Amino acid sequence: PFSSGQNTISVIVSDFNGNSLSDIDDLKIKVSNPQRNIAPIEIPITSIQDEKTSIVQYEGDVTFGFSGNWQVEIEAQRTQTVNEAIILDLIVKPKLTQLKTEITEYQFPSVDSAPLYPLFDGKNTIWISDPSKPRLWKFTLDDKKFSSFEFEGLTSIVLTQDNDGNIWFTDTPNNKIGFLNPETEQIQTISLPIEAIPISLQVDFENNIWVSLVDKNMLIKYDQNSGNFEEYTIPTAEGGPFALSRDSLGDIWFTESNASKIGVINTKTGKIKEFTSDLPIESPEALYFDREGMLWVSAHTGLALIKFNPGLETFERIEISDPKALPFGMTEDRYGNIWFAQHTTDKIGVYDPHNDNLIEVQVPTETSFVQFLTSDDKDNIWFVEQQGNKLGMIKISETPNLGVMQLQTQKSELKYVELVSPLIAMGIIAASLFFVKSVRDKRRIDSLI
Repeated sequence: PFSSGQNTISVIVSDFNGNSLSDIDDLKIKVSNPQRNIAPIEIPITSIQDEKTSIVQYEGDVTFGFSGNWQVEIEAQRTQTVNEAIILDLIVKPKLTQLKTEITEYQFPSVDSAPLYPLFDGKNTIWISDPSKPRLWKFTLDDKKFSSFEFEGLTSIVLTQDNDGNIWFTDTPNNKIGFLNPETEQIQTISLPIEAIPISLQVDFENNIWVSLVDKNMLIKYDQNSGNFEEYTIPTAEGGPFALSRDSLGDIWFTESNASKIGVINTKTGKIKEFTSDLPIESPEALYFDREGMLWVSAHTGLALIKFNPGLETFERIEISDPKALPFGMTEDRYGNIWFAQHTTDKIGVYDPHNDNLIEVQVPTETSFVQFLTSDDKDNIWFVEQQGNKLGMIKISETPNLGVMQLQTQKSELKYVELVSPLIAMGIIAASLFFVKSVRDKRRIDSLI
């Protein structure tokens, strides 16, 4: 992607065979940002002709004052036929080295707490679990104050929010799940139908609660309306279902921590499909869906992040630079960067999937033991320091880079074939996207037949 600050756009006009076009009279390049109501602005360009090939290269400098989605319109003006134009959507984002982070830490009021899992409720509150006691913590963002809610049980571990706004938790050693109603501030616990070790939980579109039972190698579904449970055994023996996450279709994805696999269960039919990578996924123990629908898996003991494309069913492995770190919980910032906890070091990792770069952000408190992250509606990153007994917030801003980013021929230069046949090119892309969507739609249709 382009970077905020100054960039150089370079365009070469040629046919399929790389030959120059004799009737090109001029080329116009305009940039705009419809989201910010910035009308198209024409960029002054210069042309350079190659003496050997006669191919003309057009160049223009443009400064993007802020990150976001920009549009570039390129129009080839011809003398022997109609003019051709194409509009390109550009992602403009800062590089990781341009990010400025400001960390604020908030001390928990109780010295005997061991905060673990943060959850932003979409409004004004960060909810935090507490494995040290049967307790949930509430941190309100407007006044930066803590309050706690205790219940009859042993612990609270992993959190999720249902469609009614209730905050659900696992009481793992007590073989129970439960929820807090934020309106009434009342907590109700529910015993599981079998003796097991519940790890994670997730809600589906029908407001059912899914729970992973790592020792029983199964998922169970709790119907809030009927109060009944249903059991679904994982096909791989001793797979060890661990983390859960919901996709845009409402299906529940899970990791198999003992089998180095991931899987998905269709919440309508109960059918399970597993995926095995040729790349190692050592102890997959956390899941995160980004805004583009990619599924991220932390290989906890493998020092890596795994990117899984659900449409293409492909895996990509990103190695973590710190050999002492154990990647765990993940979240995303407004630029599409993946932030991940490294609880054996006092650092939080940041990976830019667009530029394939990785940096680390230092946590101020020593022996902080950060395991899980979340983000709020103002694009702040929140993390919990279990041993530091603190809740941390990372405020992110960007420092514009005024250097020029040159777009090389093989990567970003545009040939005339892309201008003369924009409908064909866009049709290929649209067909590809339609195919991926059709695969998902077919899965949904099959589940209804």
